[in-house]
Amino acid sequence: MTKTALKRIPLDVLRADENALFGLRTIEGYQPPNEKFSLAAVNAAYKRYKDTQENEARLEKALAAARDESIAAEHAFHDGVGGSKKQVVAIYGDDSNEVVAVGLKKKSDRKPMRKAAPKAPEA
Repeated sequence: MTKTALKRIPLDVLRADENALFGLRTIEGYQPPNEKFSLAAVNAAYKRYKDTQENEARLEKALAAARDESIAAEHAFHDGVGGSKKQVVAIYGDDSNEVVAVGLKKKSDRKPMRKAAPKAPEA
């Protein structure tokens, strides 16, 4: 295996290889000296290529479905925690220690809102 064997071959090159294989299939009496390049060996490599492409596509779709399911679970968890915080405020009040336990600030710990003094009109 060469260094570049882990890189993808461009799709246009693979399509040209397929066309070459289809042309090779039309040659009668093709018997190369190296059995590695016989029509049977190239056909087997082509079948393996197609099977692995199909398997990869199937796994990509399964990964996408798992990712969608995971995202839905994240949102359900986030919504549950947010709703729980609101319930703690409603049950125990916005100035209780329970509010702090769920990561919120007590109302008395917040800085009071101050209205900004109106700006003097410019002349």
